[in-house]
Amino acid sequence: MISLRSAPTGRARLHRYDAPLGTGHGLRHVRDTLARWGLDGDCEQASDAVLVAGELLANARQHGGGAREVELSWHGTRLRIAVSDSNRQTPRLVWPHLPARPSGHGLYLVECLAGRWGAFPQREGKTVWAELRMPTRFGLTAFPRPHVDGSPR
Repeated sequence: MISLRSAPTGRARLHRYDAPLGTGHGLRHVRDTLARWGLDGDCEQASDAVLVAGELLANARQHGGGAREVELSWHGTRLRIAVSDSNRQTPRLVWPHLPARPSGHGLYLVECLAGRWGAFPQREGKTVWAELRMPTRFGLTAFPRPHVDGSPR
């Protein structure tokens, strides 16, 4: 078992200055980062992370003019996905959730899959984040310790 104190951490940020990020570009960043960190794409938690990222990116496109930044940060067994856009309006969960409703399902999915989620204002918009619990093996394989000479094992 990994202690959160001794667990490795990681951070991967994709930022675009000249135009909003495309949803596909943002999702590719998420998938590539998870793969680089050693999380198997067939793992349920990895699939959930990609789905949550897709919902946050789609909301940024629909309500915020497109994502400006996607950031993943990993702390032991927790993965945080944060998507920033240019709209300062805080997203709200449509409640009650009605499956027959034609829209309003994105944050409901985020609510179901993420342990926690929220939003905070930025100088030029907002950031919406979601945090998911990841399997312990994620922490064991993501960042191998370097040898004495600095090369990976």
